[in-house]
Amino acid sequence: MSLSRQEVALAGALLLPALIVGWLADSLGWALLVAALVWIVVQHRQRGQLLRWSRRPLSRPENELEPWQEALTIVISATTTTATRSFRGPGALKTFTSPSACHLE
Repeated sequence: MSLSRQEVALAGALLLPALIVGWLADSLGWALLVAALVWIVVQHRQRGQLLRWSRRPLSRPENELEPWQEALTIVISATTTTATRSFRGPGALKTFTSPSACHLE
């Protein structure tokens, strides 16, 4: 079984602090146990997602956002709105100041 990059990163993110905390607190076994339990919870969550998908394999997967994606969505949405406003601005100004729109006699 090969691990994905995300799983290797998660394992490293769990193992390194567990080793440091275990070494500092002189309880390496407990720290590794906590890291292993967190790993099990993550794997159980992913297993549940796989089981939900396996019940309806032809359906679209659920669109779950990670916390960083939620923050980025807000920024991208604001940037898109600003860009749309600034793009429409000159066009609206042109139609307002065009000679055909003003009938001066």
